[in-house]
Amino acid sequence: NRYEELSYMGQEEEDQQMMMNSNDQDGEDSEWIKMTATLDSGSAEHALPTGAFDKVAAQPSDKVGKKYLAANGDSIINEGEKTIKCVTDVGIPIEVKFQVAKVCKPLISARKLSKNGHKVILEEYRPRVISPQGFTTPLRIVGGVYVIDLWVRRKYGDIKKPFSWQ
Repeated sequence: NRYEELSYMGQEEEDQQMMMNSNDQDGEDSEWIKMTATLDSGSAEHALPTGAFDKVAAQPSDKVGKKYLAANGDSIINEGEKTIKCVTDVGIPIEVKFQVAKVCKPLISARKLSKNGHKVILEEYRPRVISPQGFTTPLRIVGGVYVIDLWVRRKYGDIKKPFSWQ
């Protein structure tokens, strides 16, 4: 299935719709946490930091042990994969199959999105991703890079920042 990497899950629950746009939904008592992922044109895979969403077990795959080249030239080893159910900022439920590795933040691969039929539009005025089904997910520019906000149920754990490259 060419849409497997970032696939539309259909209508999951009514309470997911648009509630993610509210700024107060990211608090300690919220059922949801916001994961801001960098949309990376240089990443071969969607990547998730080691330890992120610890309540979701990493699944073995044929990519475990594979080495990736980081932007700084270091090797990063694939530790498994996690499929995270999340909701876009506009309320579209999706699943993202992340490769788990010692990266410093979640990465969404622009190439992988494009390869699977998404249109990735990285422009100054209205950056966005358009799914094969026609759903538009807005991107933001933060610190000079494009990011996408995804909402994940707190029951899956949280984004952990075990280390920093800087």
